[in-house]
Amino acid sequence: MIRLTQRIEFRATVLAFAALTWCIVIGITLWLTPMRYLHYQDDSPPQVAFMSFAEAAGVHVLLIPAALAACAVWLSRRRRTGYLTFVAVAFSSYCLVAGFSVGAAYLPAAAALIYAAVASLDES
Repeated sequence: MIRLTQRIEFRATVLAFAALTWCIVIGITLWLTPMRYLHYQDDSPPQVAFMSFAEAAGVHVLLIPAALAACAVWLSRRRRTGYLTFVAVAFSSYCLVAGFSVGAAYLPAAAALIYAAVASLDES
């Protein structure tokens, strides 16, 4: 029989792992999707140009949320509630700061990490 505390720990780990999976899927999607923008040059009409995400921002923009979510998985498995809460707040802050570029894509992962932190707080 599974005790209630084990179920809560399991819920926090599953939510953190779901956030990590979301970050990986969104990161790959953003990396492979070409970006379209209007290129203005002198008096000529604007031309539609395409560039990859690597040319526009770089890989570090996609690795930061994945690394934070991976830390959250590790912390939830080790029952480090305080650090997990800190990582959830840091991840949410990243979504806020990067909100006008890629931050909105990571909002479901931020919600999952906040819920994982609350679930692990309930365990204590």
